Amino acid sequence: VSSSGDIARFCFDHIFEKLLSDDSKLVLCCLAASDEALTRGVLTHVSGLSTDNLDDALKDLALASLVIQEHDTNSENTIITKYSVLPLTLGYLRAKSKQNTELWQTIQRKLQLIGGLIEEAKRAGTRYRYALQDLGATTIEERIAASWALTAYQSSQMGDYNGAIEGFKRAVEITPEFS
Repeated sequence: VSSSGDIARFCFDHIFEKLLSDDSKLVLCCLAASDEALTRGVLTHVSGLSTDNLDDALKDLALASLVIQEHDTNSENTIITKYSVLPLTLGYLRAKSKQNTELWQTIQRKLQLIGGLIEEAKRAGTRYRYALQDLGATTIEERIAASWALTAYQSSQMGDYNGAIEGFKRAVEITPEFS
C-alpha cells in the first residue's frame, strides 16, 4: 500500500486534519523532518513545546498509532527512548509538512544545528570535556541543554536576566538530571 493511495490518503487526511491537536501535528512534522528517530529531549528543542505539551502530544500520537517508540541504551547503559513515524505515513507527513515552508525550514535548521553540535563534540573529543560550551555534556540532550545554558549565560552577561532565566529553565526542562 502506498502513502499516496486513495484509501491511505483519506485515512491520513481525516486523522491529521480532524483528530490531531496542533502540538501533535508539530511533533509529527519534527519526526518527518528527521531521517533518524528522535529522543524526547531533541523533540523538546526542535518543536519548542513545553515538556508537558510534548508528553501530551506523544501520548495522543501513540494512541493513534502514528509514532513508534524505540528503546536503546547509550554509552552509560542508560535506556533511551526514541520516537519515529511509521514508514507508511512518512511520505504523507513530509508532503503535508512541506506545505508550511516556514515551519519546515525552521525545523530543518534546528535539526542541522543539533547535527552540528554532535559533530563539534566528536571533533573536540575529551580535551574540552568540561569547557563552558558543552559543560561536560555527553548525550545529545545534554549538549542541547548546555547550548541553552550557554545562551542563558550570555543573556545574563548582557543584562537580559529574564532571558537568562528562561534559557536556564529550558535547559533544565530538556534534561532535568543534567541540571
